Amino acid sequence: MDQYRLFLIGLLILFGGCASLPPPKFVTMAHDPLLDKNGGVVLVSDVCIKRGAVGRDDYVVVAESKAGAKALVNAVRNYLSDNGVQVRATLIPFVCGAWHDSKNSLQKVANNLDNSVRDGKPPFDVSEDLGGSDSDYVYALTVVATYAFQHPFLPKQKVTSADQQVPLVSLEQLRTATAIVTAKTQASSILYIGVSGLSRSTGQNIIYGIGSVLIGTTIGVATGGTAVFPVPVPNSRLMSAALINLETANVPWSNAVKDNRDPIKPNVVATQSAVELLLSHLVHPEASTWSPPGIAPRQ
Repeated sequence: MDQYRLFLIGLLILFGGCASLPPPKFVTMAHDPLLDKNGGVVLVSDVCIKRGAVGRDDYVVVAESKAGAKALVNAVRNYLSDNGVQVRATLIPFVCGAWHDSKNSLQKVANNLDNSVRDGKPPFDVSEDLGGSDSDYVYALTVVATYAFQHPFLPKQKVTSADQQVPLVSLEQLRTATAIVTAKTQASSILYIGVSGLSRSTGQNIIYGIGSVLIGTTIGVATGGTAVFPVPVPNSRLMSAALINLETANVPWSNAVKDNRDPIKPNVVATQSAVELLLSHLVHPEASTWSPPGIAPRQ
């Protein structure tokens, strides 16, 4: 009899405990239908790598930037394909297509690491596929690239103070540009992947190491005031992505990630982990929440 009572008590505890738990939550995942519309998305890769050297200004390296863009577009296309996203076409239109100031100022540029440095105005090395005489299309792509690259860093609401970042491209400029791009590509959307990177030379690496030690020593012994040693910033790579609806000229999604490895190497620019981190919420958003019949979803 005692064993029977213990058995009943055990059942009550078991089922009572289960009843007190919240109902299970089930989540379905699906990417934005815009990515599949009209034959798929057009993937655009725009990479701009600068080289830092001792005793001279940083300068863009065209060949190394193009190599990084090719590696990146392949990595992104494979990632999208593996996750059921159809890519209509891939495009590497130029080097340094996105402006980084309102005047799109002159920059130092070289064909490669071993070439002489000159002054030039981006974009550099415009693809022959765009047509050398189609300046309107090239300009439209730079407008789209600029808006897309900057989008993750813009305030979500209207700019209300001087210290907030102001868009380099207006909505009216974007609408005009997307109309031209739509006519050329016959697509409904563009997925822009932009990279802005800085690669230190060996000499800068040495100076950076010495400067870091000096700064650490100064902080350790200083008793009045602060000493600052001008040293180069470390290797860096900022990746920015945005999905642009060409039909409505809006951006339903954007994201950015940063890494401190040397972007002069194409395999670094196209690191799989960075691609996944950048795009995971685009291809795997939470679409809906549901529970079995008769059980309310857990909030």
